[in-house]
Amino acid sequence: MYKKEIQRLSSSADDIVIEAQKYEVLFSNFFSKINEEKLPSELRNKFAVYREILKHAVAISELIEKSRADILVEGTLVQKINGHYAVQGVEVRKGTYIEFWVDELQNNLGGYFQPSIIDYDQSGYFMLSPEGKRLSLDGQLVRVK
Repeated sequence: MYKKEIQRLSSSADDIVIEAQKYEVLFSNFFSKINEEKLPSELRNKFAVYREILKHAVAISELIEKSRADILVEGTLVQKINGHYAVQGVEVRKGTYIEFWVDELQNNLGGYFQPSIIDYDQSGYFMLSPEGKRLSLDGQLVRVK
């Protein structure tokens, strides 16, 4: 039903990855040739903006590539004795890309897997919802890629 639209989205995502890689090469080549500290203020400002664009372009490209990776394991997150979390024996740590199950039974839609990253601070491990809400890892159904 939505096969063509999904194919177009996938193709566009491929284009994003390619363009992000080109941008990274251009930026790196330019950066290697200049001394940022010697640039006038206006150019340093533009350079800072382009560096921020690069950071986001690389993050988007990495997300696309991770989302397409094979599933390593799928299961429920459990906390180990050492305080770390694991899925079927595969340990996840800060920075691990996961997809967690979002249940939509209230709308009779079933559910879907939502991408996130494991994070850690002084209060322990967590992940963020798309809205930026901190979510517990305990008992979450996840895919690790």
